[in-house]
Amino acid sequence: MRSGILLALLLAALGARAAEPEVPGWKDYQAGRLAAARIAFWQAAQNGDRVAAFDLAMMDWKGEAGAADKPRAVFWLKRSAELGWTGRSTRWACWPSAAMACPSR
Repeated sequence: MRSGILLALLLAALGARAAEPEVPGWKDYQAGRLAAARIAFWQAAQNGDRVAAFDLAMMDWKGEAGAADKPRAVFWLKRSAELGWTGRSTRWACWPSAAMACPSR
């Protein structure tokens, strides 16, 4: 019984560690509130969030919630890499241009 509880706690801890943290603005983006998403991504990117910097780059590249701005998109892509973004994320597949379907959150 005791070992079962310990195993359950260990599995719960591993699952919590594997989950990606919610990036500010992601729910707004999914709901189509692009202006709100852009603001949230920008604020989080300014504070060093590598995923938000990548998300902002994608919005700039595609012209979502404003005109497309390729140089600014490249800036945010470089910044996200400087912050540690490797592109290895289940969220990357959620961008509308990706071929894969979004995982449910």
